[in-house]
Amino acid sequence: MITSLNVNNFLGQKEWNELIGNIEEKERIWEKNREYLFSYIKSHINRDDDLVILHEVPYVYETRYNYRGQLKYKRSNVRCQIYLQLLEFCKSKKLSILYPETVEVSYFRTIAICYDKKYSNINLGVVFEEYKNRILVLKNNVTEIKQAVVGVHAPSTGNIDNYWKSLKELHSHLELQGYRNKIFIGDFNVYLPGTCQKKLFFGLLSEGLVDMWIEKGNSHKDATFEKGTRIDYALVSDGIYNEFEIYKDDDIRKDRYSDHSAVIISNS
Repeated sequence: MITSLNVNNFLGQKEWNELIGNIEEKERIWEKNREYLFSYIKSHINRDDDLVILHEVPYVYETRYNYRGQLKYKRSNVRCQIYLQLLEFCKSKKLSILYPETVEVSYFRTIAICYDKKYSNINLGVVFEEYKNRILVLKNNVTEIKQAVVGVHAPSTGNIDNYWKSLKELHSHLELQGYRNKIFIGDFNVYLPGTCQKKLFFGLLSEGLVDMWIEKGNSHKDATFEKGTRIDYALVSDGIYNEFEIYKDDDIRKDRYSDHSAVIISNS
């Protein structure tokens, strides 16, 4: 089972930018929701090849600075209390945390949680430039067939073309490395037809991937985001999609522990 969830910096449905610099309030929300979130993570890791991918996980504090008379914030090098507690929880449950092996550029990152040594990082072989914190590429060490799992958190603004170009190059790189079984799962920030993001999304699909939610007969109008849109996806190699089932967990969103639903695929 592979579970993907954008945790919105562990702020429930609060806008992260509204709380920038307000460390006390962010940690208060975390304290309120922490045990639920810990339980949620652990309940989705039972078998050797179970994997939980979390997007927008905060891991360093922000620090303020003055720019031409305006108060601004940038990332510090100090790990935040939320991340330290997450690390300690995983250690206590004998779980491992995997994260992008790149130079960090943001306050948050995409991470994965699993049993020790059941997954490992794959060298990207591709440059994601300023979005290194939003991509995680893992090898499943349990299955006999070479399987790659890519945790995707696509940007919605900025140089999105480069990110999608790098995703296509990554797909080709994995093909050359012999990974015929590929899973791209996460927050793709894609919904509206005719947009640049949607065209880039279709370009990735054309490489030989299948949108599992649609392929299994579900509606594109089934929301995964609190604004009523489906922006979280699971894409798998076209030759293996019948080996998996796909689900989404709306409860975590409807109960306001995140602004996203979880997307879950299982081969059992």
